[in-house]
Amino acid sequence: MTHPLAPRRVLLLALLLAGLACARVAGGSVQPGEALKHVEAGAVLLDVRTPGEYASGHAAGAKLVP
Repeated sequence: MTHPLAPRRVLLLALLLAGLACARVAGGSVQPGEALKHVEAGAVLLDVRTPGEYASGHAAGAKLVP
């Protein structure tokens, strides 16, 4: 007989591990030279500033995602 909370504990552990995995993938810094290499290789550069900030100047080819 399993403990009545066992399925919830397993689900909680799975969610915790998924969150940790996502936190590890997301974030970090990219130096300008490295970013340029990625863009030249086909990566899309997303500009998350306001439309006004974007209009005042942005990197060539950057896509605005306010």
